Amino acid sequence: MYTKGCGDGSDCGLERAPDYGSELYRYGIKSIHSLPIYIIDDIQTIITSIRGNVAKGKILNDDLTTTPCFIVKQGDKFAHGKTLREAQVELKYKLMPIDERINAFVDKFANGEKYSAREFNDWYSRLTGSSTFTHKKLVRDRGIDLDSNMTVNEFIQLMENEYGSDIIRTIKARYM
Repeated sequence: MYTKGCGDGSDCGLERAPDYGSELYRYGIKSIHSLPIYIIDDIQTIITSIRGNVAKGKILNDDLTTTPCFIVKQGDKFAHGKTLREAQVELKYKLMPIDERINAFVDKFANGEKYSAREFNDWYSRLTGSSTFTHKKLVRDRGIDLDSNMTVNEFIQLMENEYGSDIIRTIKARYM
């Protein structure tokens, strides 16, 4: 699957866009304003330009509005960010070994204790590699109150069917 390199209709050549096969149309929306929608990290993403491992684009929100973003890639890992720097920092977390992230989480949170939802929000991003930009969208779409408190089990129930569910299930097994 290819997309214009500049996204503004000028002749910038063709660049390789992420190819996710059937994932591309998982939500039933194939394009908006004649721009194809790609599923990148479980987020509907419009790519408007690509240069090397950096893309500029837009996130398609649930209400069909868009939010500008940057997307960076290394190997098979992607990260979204409001700024290029934010996307690069988020990608760094995704490249950390998962065992290290899981062990740090289990060391930090005791079973049955309540912790702030904001703290779990930060750890969800670290654990799954979900970018802060992407996770803010999840919090907004799900109506999660970051000023509330929750237990590890409540956090697991809330996130076990979201992006990174395999990691959340591994944590769930560690607490059982």
